Amino acid sequence: MSVNLLVSVRSRQEAAAALAGGADIIDIKEPSQGSLGRAAANVVDDITRFVRSQSPETLVSAALGEVAKITTSTSPIVWPETSLNLVKCGLSGLLSNSNQWQESWQTFRQSNAVCHLRQWVAVSYADYERANAPAPLDVFEEGFRIGCPVMLVDTYVKDGTGLFDWMSPLELKELRKVTQARGMKLALAGQISAAQIPQVLAADPDIIAVRGAVCADGDRGATVTADRVHQLVTALQQATSILTTE
Repeated sequence: MSVNLLVSVRSRQEAAAALAGGADIIDIKEPSQGSLGRAAANVVDDITRFVRSQSPETLVSAALGEVAKITTSTSPIVWPETSLNLVKCGLSGLLSNSNQWQESWQTFRQSNAVCHLRQWVAVSYADYERANAPAPLDVFEEGFRIGCPVMLVDTYVKDGTGLFDWMSPLELKELRKVTQARGMKLALAGQISAAQIPQVLAADPDIIAVRGAVCADGDRGATVTADRVHQLVTALQQATSILTTE
């Protein structure tokens, strides 16, 4: 089995550390702004240009924030015309007044600021009930309908609980069946640690996405280090090798 490691970074320096440690995908976000916190446009542009210059084959993704918060903000979103491979936005809060979350997501994707961004990740939250967001399977169904190549399961509230506190391995395997049947990739995130790698691999994801696990002291608000990225890459390789030979 082949699994890619995605590392979320907030600066050029962190991107350099992630690349040095062996990350397969560089994801740009501002962790102080939430699960899918959007970095400033100039930061996104700087990191993207840096990664392209150092490792042209490495995929670059970016978080845009939560649709509900963006559409009600008085500050317009500013997004560079940069060559991102994937973009993603959160769907929290979209069940507050209506079940027409699909329409809200579509309206956002078609807005002038982001309509040039084509490859969207369908983001669902394992703790979707407290995020007031649609359930993962519903997000996956809509993601397939609109042509999203990647389906992501993350956690909305970063309070020390993680993916497996909100979804069972069996539930994740069922979601995996959906992505496999429809030719989509599955990405798993949500406070995943090195110790949980074997458990995560049992769900057979295509991508494992992390930040806190590769930051100093395991704190997602701290700095990504090359050593911690390398340690996680090694743990992933070892666990994958064991599963392959079993």
